[in-house]
Amino acid sequence: MIQHSLSSGRVRLAALCCALTIAILAWTTSEALRPPRHRPIAILASPVVPSPIDQTDAPPAELIENAIDHDPFSTPQQRSALPPVSSSPTAAPSMSTPDVLRLVGTVVDSSGGSFVLCQLGTNQTRVLRVGEELGPYELHSISQGAAIFLTAAGQRLELRVSKTGS
Repeated sequence: MIQHSLSSGRVRLAALCCALTIAILAWTTSEALRPPRHRPIAILASPVVPSPIDQTDAPPAELIENAIDHDPFSTPQQRSALPPVSSSPTAAPSMSTPDVLRLVGTVVDSSGGSFVLCQLGTNQTRVLRVGEELGPYELHSISQGAAIFLTAAGQRLELRVSKTGS
């Protein structure tokens, strides 16, 4: 009789362990197959600065200055050596140069907030999103380090960001 009660207690314990193992396996599998959750990331001891993508009503010069101030690849000494970006529309150089389109930088965002920084001739650098125009050029697509523009005549112009120091 004692042997029977011990074996039934062991059987119950083994059954409980098996059930617990199956429950953990099922939960782990469901977590692995679930799409990732977008959780906000908190950065400790850093002020909250709105993303340039969220500042769509800000002037392009302010967006550029914000991007320069938050460049993770430059030191504070390099940032202070950069000339300030003029936000005044009257500050134009006296000499006229041909309107050459120059791609300054690209920001690729998988959620649709991609934009480019580009400059037409000697005009100030502007922020453009797909579909927007700068002079005779319309931004068609953006990829990492490159952008494709179309003219009204249908000509395709692919520009790449120049290497640093060139």
